[in-house]
This record gives sequence, structure tokens and C-alpha cells, in this order.
Amino acid sequence: MKLDSRLLSTRLALPAVLLLAGFACSSVNRTPATGSDPTAGPMAPEASEAASEPASDPEPSNSSGLTEDEILAIPPEVGSETDLLDIGAKSLEELNTEGHLKDVQFEYDSAQLSAAMRATLEENAAWLSRYPSVSILVEGHCDERGTVEYNLALGEERARAVRDYLRDLGVGSGRMRIISYGKEFPLDPGHNEAAWRRNRRAHLEIVAK
Repeated sequence: MKLDSRLLSTRLALPAVLLLAGFACSSVNRTPATGSDPTAGPMAPEASEAASEPASDPEPSNSSGLTEDEILAIPPEVGSETDLLDIGAKSLEELNTEGHLKDVQFEYDSAQLSAAMRATLEENAAWLSRYPSVSILVEGHCDERGTVEYNLALGEERARAVRDYLRDLGVGSGRMRIISYGKEFPLDPGHNEAAWRRNRRAHLEIVAK
């Protein structure tokens, strides 16, 4: 009877042991439900945000190494396309008052162009080449000495010399007209050598834009 009672107590204790073993298994940490195989090895840590995003491209630069913003910050050169005068927004009077075309001076009783005056005409031709719609009137002027007829002829020679040189520099003949005023419209009303020197000239007037 004693043996049977021990066997009975052992059988009664066995379910309790199995129940405790089940509780122990249920307390093990489990992998979150991420869709991965729970039997697989430990997952690698996620890469940082900086490493996962592709590096941004540097700002484009030209052969000089300047960025686009640095290039835009450079002031335009004088005479460049961005510096061109808006002649359409100005009147002929305004354009002529601003003095874009320089007068050409002459020696007494002469229609010959000096080296300095040729250089002046080269500057005028460069300006005219930038504004091909501009047309000019070349006026020939003289000082007060001499007859009216003589000075009208001399003034025409001076105007023609200027026109011909500008034409040789590439300014179209159709953009230029000439006229002689002789001594009728002096720039300086004085009666001395300084005034006469100023009045021996060819004046370039803008007549169309």
C-alpha cells in the first residue's frame, strides 16, 4: 500500500511540473511582428539617415571654379550685352545730349583727319556697330573766317571725310547723311583762336534709332 500511494502522489505532481514549464516558456522575449523569420539570427541595426540618403551633388561650376551664384554676382563688363543702352526708351534729343558720338576737330583750312581724330572716329564706329538701327547726320562746320561760299564747301569736305572713314570702319553708307553748315552755326560764338579751334569740326547727330 505504501508503494501505491507514492506512485499516486508522483502521478498527481507530474501535471503541476508540466504546467510550471509552460509558464516558463511563455515568459521568453519574442521578436516583434515585422514579417521576418523569428528563427533567423539577430537583425543588423538600421543605417543612419545621413548614410541612407544619397549625397547631394555639389553646385555646378565652370572651368574657373566659380559656382553659378558667384558668376551671377560678378558685375557685367562695360560694353557687354547686359550693359547695352536701351535706346528705344530715350528720345533722339536725350541720346544726342548724352554725347555718345564725339565731334571730330580739324586744323585751319583743312579737311584732313589727324591720327587723334581717326582714333575718335574708331570709337564712334564701335558705338554705331553696337546699335545698327541708329542713323546719323554728319555736319561739317567752319570758323568765322572766309566767305560763306568757301566755308560751305570746306564744311562739306570735312563731313565727307568723316563719313568715308566711318564707312571704311564698317558703318553702312545708308546709315549716314552729310550736310555743311559752313560758319553759320558756331559752337563757340567767340572771336579768338580758342573759339575758332572749337568751331572747326564735324558733328555727328543721331537722327534715327
